[in-house]
Amino acid sequence: MAVVSVRPEGARRVGEVDGAYLEVYHSALGEMPVLHVSGAADALGRQHGFFVGDRILRNGRRIAAMFAEEGVPAGIVGRILDAAWERMAPHVPEGYCRELAAIAEGAQAAGVDLSATDLQRMTAVTNFDLYKREERFGEFLDPDTAAQLARGNAPGMSCTMFAVWGSRTADGKLFALRNLDWLAQTGMHEDRLVTVCRPEGAHPFVTMGYAGVVGALAGMNAEGISLSEVGAFSMAEELDGIPWTVMARRVLEESSCLEDASGIIQGARHTIGYNYLVADGDPRRIGSAEFRPRAAAFETNHAC
Repeated sequence: MAVVSVRPEGARRVGEVDGAYLEVYHSALGEMPVLHVSGAADALGRQHGFFVGDRILRNGRRIAAMFAEEGVPAGIVGRILDAAWERMAPHVPEGYCRELAAIAEGAQAAGVDLSATDLQRMTAVTNFDLYKREERFGEFLDPDTAAQLARGNAPGMSCTMFAVWGSRTADGKLFALRNLDWLAQTGMHEDRLVTVCRPEGAHPFVTMGYAGVVGALAGMNAEGISLSEVGAFSMAEELDGIPWTVMARRVLEESSCLEDASGIIQGARHTIGYNYLVADGDPRRIGSAEFRPRAAAFETNHAC
């Protein structure tokens, strides 16, 4: 395996509204959009939707195409995901629901035909894993319809994460890595997005993911807390819990130390099986005798 790293050759600012803006960096490896948003939930959502609503819409279509390739008609996909969202919605903090609705408002203000339902479906779909998807489809469809769906095997994925510090790094600093190999076959990487978020009353953070993913797939906050995740198969999986991307965002917004992040993960009502790695780089004490970088890994499912 080869790792290629390049520095950006430059950036252009696409626009600015109420302090929020979108930058597009250029490099030999292509373009990387970086969205800057700030404020309360409604403002975060409107800014997100206004600047990248077109990218969100494309990602929503890619998700629908992923199901279509497995023989699931578009109308049935909507029924499945809407029913799944109804199960998860009671476990989603109210602010995130407002943010989803505001993303649609911002996109519509920019002339993009995006609805809150589209955003809810994009949040729900991440909680359909590759292990129990057949059983889960059957929960929302009549037996005849379910029997008509012919499915093939999904492509393999190879997500990776690690944290390293102490004698294994220069100056003992902590380095955390997340190799995001998520839904690569859909083309969603074409609308990848780095988001710099400064939420009102919470820690600023950066996420690396895709346009329209309100939660976090991977990221780090201003307190030096990073989060990585890798999917896991589990028999103990249900949909009546918090979507894992939303739980991951809570870790970044609310954690000042490793104990905070661990408490959020341990106290959550999870849906599908997932592995999480949270790391505390302890940036405020680098160079002092009290410097103490740490990390913790978790394997979770609906039962524990």
